[in-house]
This record gives sequence, C-alpha cells and structure tokens, in this order.
Amino acid sequence: MTEKQFVELQGRLSSQKYPDDICVVEGSVPVLVSVPHAVPHVRRGVERNAEINTDVLGFVLSECSGCHLFINAGVDGDPNDDASNSYKDLLLAYVKERGIAMVIDLHGASAERDFDLEFGTAGGSNLLGFDECVGALVSLSSLSGYNASVDTVFPAYNMNRVSSYISSNALVPALQIEINRKFRDDMSVLSGLADMMARFIRGMASLLTMRDKGNWRLFWTMRADVFMPRNLILLPKSMKDVFRTNDNVDVILSDVSAEFVVKGYDAPEGCVRMTGQMLQRYGCQGGHVLVNIDNSYQTHHVLKPQAEDIDNMYALLSEDLYEKYKGFNMLEVLNPVDNLRSYFMIKRYEGNVNGRSDSVWLNYYQRNLLGIEIPRVMSHEFVLSLISQMDESDKEFFLTQYPYDESEGEHVRVFGNNDSMLRLRNIWNSFYGDVRFRGVSLPLCEVKQGPLMERLIRKKTVQLRAARCADNTEIVDAVFVTKSNSVILGVSELDYVWISHAGKSIRVKLLIIEKEDYQKIMKANGLKSDDELDMLVCVPSKLRLGLGVYEPGTSVMVERSVKDLFVKNAFAQMITILGLFMAIVSVPDLGWLAKLVLFTVLGPVVIYSILAGERNKI
Repeated sequence: MTEKQFVELQGRLSSQKYPDDICVVEGSVPVLVSVPHAVPHVRRGVERNAEINTDVLGFVLSECSGCHLFINAGVDGDPNDDASNSYKDLLLAYVKERGIAMVIDLHGASAERDFDLEFGTAGGSNLLGFDECVGALVSLSSLSGYNASVDTVFPAYNMNRVSSYISSNALVPALQIEINRKFRDDMSVLSGLADMMARFIRGMASLLTMRDKGNWRLFWTMRADVFMPRNLILLPKSMKDVFRTNDNVDVILSDVSAEFVVKGYDAPEGCVRMTGQMLQRYGCQGGHVLVNIDNSYQTHHVLKPQAEDIDNMYALLSEDLYEKYKGFNMLEVLNPVDNLRSYFMIKRYEGNVNGRSDSVWLNYYQRNLLGIEIPRVMSHEFVLSLISQMDESDKEFFLTQYPYDESEGEHVRVFGNNDSMLRLRNIWNSFYGDVRFRGVSLPLCEVKQGPLMERLIRKKTVQLRAARCADNTEIVDAVFVTKSNSVILGVSELDYVWISHAGKSIRVKLLIIEKEDYQKIMKANGLKSDDELDMLVCVPSKLRLGLGVYEPGTSVMVERSVKDLFVKNAFAQMITILGLFMAIVSVPDLGWLAKLVLFTVLGPVVIYSILAGERNKI
C-alpha cells in the first residue's frame, strides 16, 4: 500500500454518502469483516472518537482477501453497546441473506494496552464450536511477531456486542478483534498487520467452504530448514495423536488436493513445514494448507492363507471387510515402521472355513514385500539394534533362533518346532506387526500390449518395491532386479519391461543387479539383509518421479513387454516362415490356391510353436 493509497482510503468514508449510513462491499468468500467504530459515535450519551484506521484496514482486507465488508459510516448510537441498533439489524439481515459463514468484528484499542491483539470469544461461546479459528489466529499472530491474548480484556461477553449479537441470532461463528493503536497509526505497520489478517481470512474461507470441515485442520506453511524429498511434510507435536510417522495425509494447498507422507513432528504449533519446491509448486508459500485429520487407516488381523499362492496382486478379505472396502478398487497396506506401502486388488477369501472376521489374508510373498514376515537372514547391525529393545529372556531366545554366522557376517534363522516359531513370530510382531489398511481408489493402468501378442507370448506381472539404485547406476535409463526376479518375469538382461503405478506406466530396459552392488543397494535402502533384494526393483529417481513414486518403498507393478519379446524373436521367425513358404511352394501337383491356404493354416501354428519357449519361461 502506497502513501497515496493510504490517504485515499482514510478519506473514503467521509467523501461520499452511503445508504443507511453503512458502507457495504460485497465479497467473494463467506467471511465478513465488520467495522462498527470507524466514525465518531455516541455511547450512553457520551461522544467517543473513531477508532482510527479500522476502516482503512477493512478496505485493505476486502481487497486482499475477498471478504465482505460492513463499515459504520454514521449510524446513530453505538452498534457495539446499544441493545437495539440499525447497524446490527442490517448486518444480521446481510449475513443471513448472503450465507456468510463467519463474522470478524474489528475494533481499536488504546496504545496503553499491554497486548498487540486481543481476541474476544465470550469464553468460546461466540465461536459455536469452531474453536480452531481462534487457535489458528493465535498461532499465526505468534508466528508473525504479535503479542496476542484471548478473552483477557475485551471478552465480548455482553450480548449487545456485535459479535455476540450476530453469533446468537445468525448462528454463525463471530470473533471480536481489538487492535492496539500502535499498529494502526503508521501505514507500513498497518500494512504488515493487514497482510497477516488477510492470510487468516483466506485460510478461514478455505476451511469454511469444506463440506466436512470438522475433518480438516488449518495450518500455516513454513519452509523446511532441512533437505527432504518433495512429498514429505513435518507436523507439530500435537499431531502425534492423530498420525503416525509414514502415514499418508490428504492435504489441500491453494485449492489443489495432494497427498503427503508424515516424516516428523518438528514444525511449530499450528504450522507445517514443507520443501520450498512444493510450496512454490502449489502457490502456498506464506499461505495456508488444510490437512485432513480424519485418519482413515485401520488395523486388522493379518493371517496366512491356507494355500500360499504366488500371485501377489490380490488381498483376501473376510466377509465383513470385503463389504467395507468393496467400494474401493484397491487396498493400501502400510508398514509404518519401514515406510513400505503396497496396493492390492480386493477379493473375498473363499477359504475362510473358521468364519474369521476383521481379517486380511496375505501370502508369504506379500508379507515379505511389506517387511512383516520373519526374515531368514538379518545383518549383524540390525540384530544388535533389535535385541537392544528386548528384555533379557526374549533376547536370549532370539539369539538362539538367529545364531551368528561369522563367515558370512550375518544371522541366519534356524528352523525349530511350532512353539519356538510362534514365540519368534510374537517377538517379531511386537516390532513389525503393526500393519495398517485403508481403501483407496487409484487410477488403474493396465498395460495393453495387444491381445494377439498376449496370446502368442503370455504376460507376467509381479509387484516389487520401488527402491533406490546404487550410486553408480542412478543415472542409467533402466531398472534393476535380481536374477531370480528376471527368471520369474521370464526376461533376460536388456529386455524391456513395463513399470506401472497409480495410472502411470513407463517402458524401460531391465538390467540384473551385480553382486558388487548388493551392499550399496542395501545401504541406500536401509535393508535388514540381502534377502530383501528379491523384493526390490531399483528405479532411478527421475523414473520414479515420472511414475509419481516420491517415496522409495512403495510397490509398483513390473510386467514383461511381450511386444518387445516378439520383435526380439522376429528374425528367427522370418527365417522359419520363409523356409515354410519355400517348402510349400516346392510341393508338386498342388495348386497355388491350395498352397496359399496351407501356408495360411500352418504359418500361425509354426509361429506359436517357435514362441513356446517364451511362454514356458513363466
């Protein structure tokens, strides 16, 4: 705001006549700012001065935030003290007619007051349960360097106050704000206050327009002062009771929905920290975000199915859970300890002969994928960290089940009886058994490779964790899997595969992980042992970003490219087909039409036979 603009706004009320002596500015958001003491007024027979520049602040807020504005331009009496006053009557009618969702009543306090800002809520009763609005304003004021108090000097208990009158009669939350004069006299100081309050109004407007606003919490954005991957978010400590580390949270930034992963609780109260890249990308730097506190993750029993099917695309659900989740196309399963996340299609478990409820059956491969199956091998460093959290009895038993192999430098599990296995599983589950579930609707991206190609060369798809590559292979435009996974997929090194996740797919070459890179990959991904390498597909960071996989440990679909396998065998097919054609042409006493029919019949049979080797790989 320039000096010229400031002077123009100061004279705006006195320069023209307003209907009913009230200046009304229509807004675009459901928040209204009321300024009842913008002009001199009479309270109980005594004339009182105008509360200087409260009107200027109102005009600036209307311009910057889009709020509705209601300013006293000469109404008789005192709207904030009279039991009956035309200002309040007209304000009430306007609030009801325009569907205003919140009213902010601005006032000016003397410079002798101890506070910078005072928020009057009548002990919270004027907020009608919307207490988070004053909490958000207190945290924003503190963040902006203002000394704010609530219901200390001007609590607005009197039912004649504008905020109390509107709250009780219009049934919308109303907040009285008293501003120390030292922040209203000077243009530059007032501009800073206006920026802060406009930020608050924009945040309130976003929250109030949410249909289920009780499930959302307003936070102020701050740039993270540490390096983080771009989809992570730091919350204040008070959110520990709502979310766990590595939970996904739904966030709305500048009216754009996104999903972030909770990585800690180091943000100041009322704030979230994000990377500067994300703040800039969503246009919310210096603004607000809405976080969905309706944490939809659930905990269910994880059981072993009767038959350990190698297919890891489906989660098998008990009848009650199937009915609960069948409205979603995928079930997200999260191991929050290691931040491993997989997505399975949903199927009712037909083998539930015991009538189990609240249960999900995951096969051995799926449990390994999520890191919740008892591992066969563990590194020495991991075992030391694990037993440090056990009591002496469990520690002694655990080490008997995982003796140290000095030659390999690892702990290898011995196979005991059912009782020892049960105890070992209980110990393991106390650390890694906390699996969480929620239904999600993700865009499906089934790679269409052509029905003919899929019939000639069968498809094969496996689900693997998207992992970081070894440093020396991070820039390669290819993905890396173990030799055993290449056998399962039926592909060789340098064959093409499709990687898919949440509606996005990329076609890339496949390479085999070299043994000399094992330790580098384990370190880069925090693996417990090299056994876990069979759960990974190492994807360079730029390819992960292209898939929308911002956090390693998220599962992706890996499918061999049947079209490329067909092309790979094309030369051999051409020689064979040419030989078949020459053989048929050379048959004596056979007409050309008969030769053509014979070639048409035998050609596909020969091609199908040639490709039998590719089909038999899987």
